[in-house]
Amino acid sequence: MVQTTATDPGTIAVPMSSILDALEGVLTDEERTALYEQLVGLRPSTVAPGDLITAELFNQVRSDINDLVRRVTLLESASNTTPKLPIIHQIVPQIVHSGDQLMVLGENLNPELLNRIQVNDTPVAIADLLTGSGPTQLIFAAPGIIGLPPAGTVVILTISNAAGSAQATYTQLPGISSNISVNVGFVPKSFTPNQSLAPTTDYAFTYELQIHSSQDETFQLVPHIEGGWTATVKDTDQIPATAASAVNGLTVQKVITVHTPANGGGAGNLVLELKGTKFPGFTQSSQPLPLALGTKPVLPSDQIQFINTDVLGPHAWANNVIKIFSGAPTMQNGATATVNISTMFAATGSYTIDSLTVAPGTDWQISSSPQSPFTVSDINFPTMLSFIIKPLKTSLDGKTFISADGTFSFTVNGPGGATQKFTAALQVRSA
Repeated sequence: MVQTTATDPGTIAVPMSSILDALEGVLTDEERTALYEQLVGLRPSTVAPGDLITAELFNQVRSDINDLVRRVTLLESASNTTPKLPIIHQIVPQIVHSGDQLMVLGENLNPELLNRIQVNDTPVAIADLLTGSGPTQLIFAAPGIIGLPPAGTVVILTISNAAGSAQATYTQLPGISSNISVNVGFVPKSFTPNQSLAPTTDYAFTYELQIHSSQDETFQLVPHIEGGWTATVKDTDQIPATAASAVNGLTVQKVITVHTPANGGGAGNLVLELKGTKFPGFTQSSQPLPLALGTKPVLPSDQIQFINTDVLGPHAWANNVIKIFSGAPTMQNGATATVNISTMFAATGSYTIDSLTVAPGTDWQISSSPQSPFTVSDINFPTMLSFIIKPLKTSLDGKTFISADGTFSFTVNGPGGATQKFTAALQVRSA
């Protein structure tokens, strides 16, 4: 029991030793020592035996104790580079519009150790965290969410590091967002003339683009091809879309004119990139369509579609390339990249992931991949296929990764012979 001493009527004095003893097991010895020094520093020079403990003095003591505990927590969290299970205490405010700033209060939230921040199925880039983010709080703009109803809805925030994940909910309303969320399917439909590709000839490849956008945007369609081939968009390369497409969808057809090289020219891979104009940070790209002289192109199945690829962490995805940014602070968590691929399936049933590879294997590693086989039970919502990829080779001083450029690929096979291959380039670049 804490010892007390009666002084004036209505006044109780508590010895400092009793307070410190009561905190044993709550604070460490070092923290109790720091608390003692803090309280001694607060002792007014005018205090004398028998003086009253005023409300003003007591509130000041409480404020300084809270400040001390907060600073001790910050110091302990900042000095610990081992990931611990994230804990979310509170999200402030609880109701926000897309684009509004929100604050997540908790523990073990060190941004340098996080590998995922996600609201429903929409990722928040670690690089987009705002000033003030740290081990006990994260500050960022609520992301644009596809299909958000006018009255808003309760959404799930997920924060993850190597030790595990934490979840909490808040309510999000539509608004003018500083970012955009888009699902887009690139479906090759046909090409003319329908024959083996001849040299120095124009061919028209028709693609159907299926777009769901959380914000009004005018997209630009940019074709890419290498090896002496050229590719251009017939008519306009602009595709306007409104936020209504988030629910209703927007389907457009675009014709890409491909001009083949002369005999002796190399093979080409046709990739379509959809870029934002109001939101220039947005980019998504199609899977490469292999083209070679003397052969007839094989159009992939439309039963399986990769509609959105996100590379989380301080890394990037553009033009079908996964870019791993090396150097501090990414070296601290091994520079692993979480690659999330939203996939739509035309039929329910069992699917498998086959031929999963990274090359060269001496430079790259897949440290996590989805379960295979997996079951698709609802074709109205995308299935997330998540992989964790990391480079293996480092510089002599261990400060940067130096893995050679490589490739990442796998094939999804499903009912009725449906199959679709995913392939992407791997690159290490300086942070």
